[in-house]
Amino acid sequence: DLAAAGISNFAAALAAVARLEDDRRNTVIAGWVDVAAASAGDLTGVVLQQIDPWPYQHRVAEIMQGPPRLLAGDTSIREAAMLMRDEGMECVFVRLDAASAGADRSADTSQLDCLGIVSERDIVLAMATPLEALETVRSMPLSGLASAPLVHVRTDDFLHTALGRLRRHDIRHLAVADAEGRLVGWVSARALLQQRISAAAD
Repeated sequence: DLAAAGISNFAAALAAVARLEDDRRNTVIAGWVDVAAASAGDLTGVVLQQIDPWPYQHRVAEIMQGPPRLLAGDTSIREAAMLMRDEGMECVFVRLDAASAGADRSADTSQLDCLGIVSERDIVLAMATPLEALETVRSMPLSGLASAPLVHVRTDDFLHTALGRLRRHDIRHLAVADAEGRLVGWVSARALLQQRISAAAD
C-alpha cells in the first residue's frame, strides 16, 4: 500500500525508487549478484547459487552494538583510549561542532552531520610515532583524529546495505541511526564476519 509507505505523490514515488536504486547499487558494490539487472533468461541455477541469502534476510538492528559513546571534540586521545579500554569499546563518536567543547558525554545525538567517529585502529595508527612525540599525540584532541562526515545505515536496513557501504567507503565501522535519525549504535565489519561465520556453522 503506497499510502502506508508514505508515498502520496509523484515526488515521493521518485524518492522511494531512488532509495531502492541506492540499495541495489550497494548490493552490487558488496559483491552480490545484481538480480534486478539480470534478465529472466540469465537466472540459471548456477547464478542463483552465487547469491548468499543471509545479508538479505537479516537487518542491521540484529547485530548492531551500542549504546554509542559520544565524546566532546576536545577530549584527548589519551582519555578516549583509556575509556575504550575500560569499557571494551572498539569505537567512539565525537562532537565536531563548535558547541562540543566541554560538552557532556551524554550530549544530544540527533545531529549526525555534527558527528565523527574514532576507532581503535585510528588510535593505534596515531600512536605509531617516535617516542619523543608520543606525549604530544596523546594530548591531541579527538576532533583532529575523527573521520567525518559520519557514514551510517538505519536500524531497519538489510545487512547487504551495510556491507556495501563498508566496502564503498573502505571503512570498518558504520554508525547506526534509528527512524528519527538519532545515533543509536554502530555496526562493524568484524561483527558482520563473526555473525556470518556463526550462521554458516548452525
